[in-house]
Amino acid sequence: MARLTDKRKRDLRIALELWLRERGDAFGTIEQLPSGRLRARYTVDSGRFSAPTTYDNLTDARAWLEEQRKAVLGGYWVDPKRVESDARHASTSLNELFEMYMAEGDLKPRTRDLYTSQWRRLIEPTIGAKSVVTLTALDVAEWRNALPPAPRQREQANDLLRAVLNLAIEHGRIATNPAVTTRRKTAARRTHRRDPERTFRLTREQVAALADAMQPKYRFAVLLSAGTGVRIGELAALRRSDLTIIRDKEGRIVRARVRVERAVTQAKGEDGKLRTFEGTPKTDAGIRTIALPSRLHDELEAHLSAHALPGRDGLLFTRPSGDHLTLSAIYGEKPGLKRHGRGRKPTPTEGRGWWRARVVAGVPKARWHLLRHTAISEAVDAGARPADLLARFGHTDLSTSAIYQHSATEADDNLADRL
Repeated sequence: MARLTDKRKRDLRIALELWLRERGDAFGTIEQLPSGRLRARYTVDSGRFSAPTTYDNLTDARAWLEEQRKAVLGGYWVDPKRVESDARHASTSLNELFEMYMAEGDLKPRTRDLYTSQWRRLIEPTIGAKSVVTLTALDVAEWRNALPPAPRQREQANDLLRAVLNLAIEHGRIATNPAVTTRRKTAARRTHRRDPERTFRLTREQVAALADAMQPKYRFAVLLSAGTGVRIGELAALRRSDLTIIRDKEGRIVRARVRVERAVTQAKGEDGKLRTFEGTPKTDAGIRTIALPSRLHDELEAHLSAHALPGRDGLLFTRPSGDHLTLSAIYGEKPGLKRHGRGRKPTPTEGRGWWRARVVAGVPKARWHLLRHTAISEAVDAGARPADLLARFGHTDLSTSAIYQHSATEADDNLADRL
């Protein structure tokens, strides 16, 4: 930038003074700086803005102001601060935004592990390198159509992408989220939740048969889950100190409550190995106190005497190693042929744990989580109010509780008779 001579400075000052006298209420203003150069500025509702450079002649300064005036009056003016922000963020990729999302989010280890796996498998290979600013709804639709034909997996991947892009909205990088909820996703979720193979409820007889077929140390785990609806992670974190037991004069249990305020999850550690973590329940609503049905009092007494670890902080349920209970320990071993390695013939096995119990009980497709479905359904049958369901089962809203409520044929017949 050339330095102005004193004569040139005087000439510019005189020209500027003449222009200021003649301009009236013209758009913007021009002022002379100590260096002698001219700075053009204007004011709009969002603030005051200066030209990106200074000028050594009045003609160029006025021309820049005229361009800005036409843009404002024509309705196509863009805030220079927004343009600068877009330019700065245009190079931010979805992968970089995902790393920010993971760093800012207060996620449980299992959730963090799940999100990372989903991103690496389903999002990063196709659109991970795309710029956040230039990503369009069409880009997202094409990505979604290329996903594996698994409705639940597609739904979860889209949910994750939408959550990550919401962070970009919060930071002012984009105005709208291109990964909006679609009708296809809603239909997939509705189909998933109504699948009878996943949502049928167990009868009291089936629950008893499942408990009888389990190893003795896990018998009460089945009964407690079906009676209170505790999740497997919450079950694994229960200790003797979480129990409140009231006895009568003869020492028999008349009331028992369990306090749920911790949960166990499994996730990969920094070394890539699967590890067990004890944290808080799934949501804040998951911290609750649950009264046990009276039919479980004797079962509780027997379990505490024979299987729970000793001491106030002794775990109620453990793996054979004495560590926290896990879902794999509950499920045990599949029935069928057991392989013993190369060169050795497989041998038949009846299996053990939940794999075996559900075959013996005649419900071979029953998932462990079905015990929670059953507990909520029984609570509804017993006349539980919506507020009771939220408090007892740790849900944050009634729409979640509604997923688990299944009306049995006999109950529906009774309702028809009353009508």
